[in-house]
Amino acid sequence: MAGTATDLAPGTRRGASGRTLVGALLGALLGVLALALAPTAGATTAPAADAIRGGDRLYSAAGPCTVAFNATDGTDRYGLMAGHCGGVGTQWYRDPALTVPVAVTTLAVFPGSSWSVVRYTNPDLEYPSEINGAGQPVRINGAGQPSVGQSVCRYGSTTGFHCGTVTGVNQTIAFPEGTVSGLFTTNICAEPGDQGGPAHASGTALGILVGGTGNCSSGGQTYYQPVPPVLAAAGLTVGY
Repeated sequence: MAGTATDLAPGTRRGASGRTLVGALLGALLGVLALALAPTAGATTAPAADAIRGGDRLYSAAGPCTVAFNATDGTDRYGLMAGHCGGVGTQWYRDPALTVPVAVTTLAVFPGSSWSVVRYTNPDLEYPSEINGAGQPVRINGAGQPSVGQSVCRYGSTTGFHCGTVTGVNQTIAFPEGTVSGLFTTNICAEPGDQGGPAHASGTALGILVGGTGNCSSGGQTYYQPVPPVLAAAGLTVGY
């Protein structure tokens, strides 16, 4: 099935293709996603300042983006992000003032697929195999492919923790830069700022949020880049 999705990024940035992603409402989407809705009651408390987990925002000169999952090649630590989150060489910081460097983008794929990899460079921070959850971090033990009807939960920097079910696999959606294929969909809502957040099932990494329709007031649908193909392409694993 092909469709059109709203970019959920909190601001304009350049993707791997070098073209600006404006995040405009496309096609026949219903309504406009609100930026100001407060996090839901299930949102977690902020993680410790000395650790970066899935669901945490990093910042670049082009704008913020969210880490979905931490990974490793057996030696170094990496973060998985959406493909909209800047091209190879993008420098990432812990803080919006861009004073604490933390990572640099080493791989980026968009469109076609939507994922990028950042290598952590700050030895003063921890990068556990965890994501933000409902009240406390969730340990990620591995990665898996989603199936229709499977229960899934996601964490977003704007709207916090939400759960639902997988509604489709092998989906294709359109962005201004081109189409993205091989995605899975859920009936979980999302809003701008949630983009790049992690989706998991009982500690198994499933997807990276790349777009959606609707909002968390009236409901919606979200689209995810599956994690296993990203790990295979980048030579990384989760669950360390």
